[in-house]
Amino acid sequence: MSGESFGITKKYSKPFEYKGRKNKTDFQDLVKILKMTQPELKEYCKGELKHYGYKVVSDDTTDGYLYAKGKDPVLLIAHMDTVHKNVIKDYYEYYDKVKQTHTLSSPQGIGGDDRCGVWAILQILKAGIRPSVLFVENEEIGCLGSQTFCKSKYINDISENIKFMVEIDRRGNNDLVFYEDNNEGWHRYCEEITGYKEAYGSYTDICELSEASGVASVNISSGYYNEHTLEETIVVEETLHTIEAVKKMIKDCKNQPQYAYEPITWGWYDDG
Repeated sequence: MSGESFGITKKYSKPFEYKGRKNKTDFQDLVKILKMTQPELKEYCKGELKHYGYKVVSDDTTDGYLYAKGKDPVLLIAHMDTVHKNVIKDYYEYYDKVKQTHTLSSPQGIGGDDRCGVWAILQILKAGIRPSVLFVENEEIGCLGSQTFCKSKYINDISENIKFMVEIDRRGNNDLVFYEDNNEGWHRYCEEITGYKEAYGSYTDICELSEASGVASVNISSGYYNEHTLEETIVVEETLHTIEAVKKMIKDCKNQPQYAYEPITWGWYDDG
């Protein structure tokens, strides 16, 4: 729902060209994730978290989550579902020699929303960084996994131990979305450390998490485009750029306070 609206898979009226190498990639670990169903991905992520030394809390209800408490007081979030009815079978990887970028697409829907976020978090862990991690289910039908987490006792871990939260689940390449948060100091910090700019959206997991925990959060671009359509694409280098930006935030967290979630208050307007 990081596309900022409920949606179903559809096709544009203008024909879309799937181009590049078919079923060949320079990013096998990303494509592996793109090919998984949500249950398969949940088991895979659980195994990866344990591999990196985490003790994993798994809520195995229909609208569940994976939670792993880390050493660095930052929570990273991504959702494991996509809007597409089928996982990818065929995919294309187009290399732009001028921009030096790899773009992935699939006739089944590439699923960058939000498999880009899942892959990004696992790449950060692979680099030896140990934030807390939350992988949630069924964001696309109402942030159900994050709602389940907010009702658990682990939400207190966020309130007590986390300085800020970062969801990697926004389209594009340089957006920061804060939703109903009004903490301008937090907004400025995110812009300064990442070089990205504030944008606007409607709803995703951190809306639930910040309200329940009182901790500020941001949703950051992860390199996908045309989400909720079969013409969805992933520009891998843009995902990689966000990975580096998030690493920078985690490494700097020791210099930061706990940023509070400051919800916007809406007053009544009386025109007399």
